[in-house]
Amino acid sequence: MTRWMCIFLSLTCAGCGYKMVAWSSANYRTVEVLPVQALGTGEAHELRFRLRDALMTRFLSNSGLKPVVQDADLVLSTNLTNVGQETLATGTDGRTERFQLTIVASFKLLDAQGQELWQLENYRYTEQIPVATTTQSYTDETVRVQEAAMSAIADLVVRNVSLVISELAESK
Repeated sequence: MTRWMCIFLSLTCAGCGYKMVAWSSANYRTVEVLPVQALGTGEAHELRFRLRDALMTRFLSNSGLKPVVQDADLVLSTNLTNVGQETLATGTDGRTERFQLTIVASFKLLDAQGQELWQLENYRYTEQIPVATTTQSYTDETVRVQEAAMSAIADLVVRNVSLVISELAESK
């Protein structure tokens, strides 16, 4: 019975267009995540380190690419152009109850020869967050939200890079 189920599932999957991605034919094994460029010395300057860490973590865990420092098959550059935190609502005591975090960044993926493979300009991440009214919990909540934003942005970038590599592998 189990054997017939395996045969049935194999035939069903074969007919629906499902196939495995052949990473080997794309010849990309490594990626260099360049230090994130940021304007100014404010919030964007501080978040650039956390964004690079999030990108490298996502490449390690969610792609077939290994982050390296030099001599990579692919090079990802990131420009963090704007980070804003705007108060949307305050309580009667004047403390922030809801704020909006906005991050704007651009990404560019090049191969080892310098040919552009993918680009995402001025990607805008925005999230509204309710916060507790105590000072310590507000600070903790802000850091937690920023970390979640860095992870979400890194997921998007790595997903797009993986799709580009997949398309390049299929075209060869």
